[in-house]
Amino acid sequence: MKVYDIIIVGAGPAGIFAAKELINKGLKVLIIEKGKELSKRKDLICGWFGQGISSIDRFETTDELFKHHSELKDSLKLIKQLSKQRLNKPYYNLSNSTGKSIAKHFYDLVSKDIDIMFDVEVISLIQDGNYFKIKTAPSKELFCKRCIVATGKYSIEWIKQQSDKLNLNCDTKSKYGVRVEVPTFKIKNFDPVSIDNISCSDIHVNSFVGEWEDSGLISSFGTSTIEKSKRTNMLVGIEDDTDNCIRNTKIINVLTNDKVKKERVKEFIEGKSILHNLDSFKKLILMFEKLEESITDFSECSFMYVPEIKLSGILNVDENMCTNVNHLYGIGECTNKVSNTIGAMASGILVAKKIIEEI
Repeated sequence: MKVYDIIIVGAGPAGIFAAKELINKGLKVLIIEKGKELSKRKDLICGWFGQGISSIDRFETTDELFKHHSELKDSLKLIKQLSKQRLNKPYYNLSNSTGKSIAKHFYDLVSKDIDIMFDVEVISLIQDGNYFKIKTAPSKELFCKRCIVATGKYSIEWIKQQSDKLNLNCDTKSKYGVRVEVPTFKIKNFDPVSIDNISCSDIHVNSFVGEWEDSGLISSFGTSTIEKSKRTNMLVGIEDDTDNCIRNTKIINVLTNDKVKKERVKEFIEGKSILHNLDSFKKLILMFEKLEESITDFSECSFMYVPEIKLSGILNVDENMCTNVNHLYGIGECTNKVSNTIGAMASGILVAKKIIEEI
């Protein structure tokens, strides 16, 4: 039987960056991707370079990964070279073509030295003695000494299935809630750190800036940037079991006929919102009251939209992106350590270095 040194499940930024580092050491690497190759892909989530193709400009520097490792600098250096941008801010305004440029650069760089399977879905991943056995559709059995899971944040159900077979440690929580728009001038002198400090038990608030195409800004958690946008928006959410998040969000979608309704925060506080059909959303009132203390006339001048869910990676990994299963690693946004494209790149570099040390 043919045995790879490493099989990487997922051809997103994390998996690709890991592959690049690994083949530099002469290791036999296979990438399995359920989406299509770069020239054929239309899906914004699946395919070569994954969601990074469209979200390379959205990232934040609060991931745990960034606080401990230099791999982030390597990722930013490459993006700087390929995008020809001056990257000297905590958020960067990159062109829409940056993701495709990086995706093509890496395909040309690594495709001649590794095996890549497109349009192939991993059905099961199990440990078989000293190897991992991977079954795919179309039907194949593949074997490797080490395996890297790099499936992105939309692979929750798949990871749950594999965790049952491998006894993987996983988180089960995500966040759902409402997107709130605040007039930018209201937060002109509002300390961004204060936003992170506003919390009520299981309710949290993050600012999320630059949601407008003509704003010239990009999305950034934990900061409130006021240079070009008249309105700043933030996600006010409740952390809960992922299944509950999805179910409650679907219920609200049904109640609103899948039409996003714009409401004043004041209406919600006064009990006039459709969200009051679910007790879990009522918890948001506590958070809105906290924001009212910090932002003048917050409830009167702010609007909210419902519903929204922020899925988070559920695969638990340590500081080196190792799972609790020996020689099985998790990188990118499917893990509990990363929540953006550049962090995913850094995690790929990090895990490759870890594997090379072990070998």
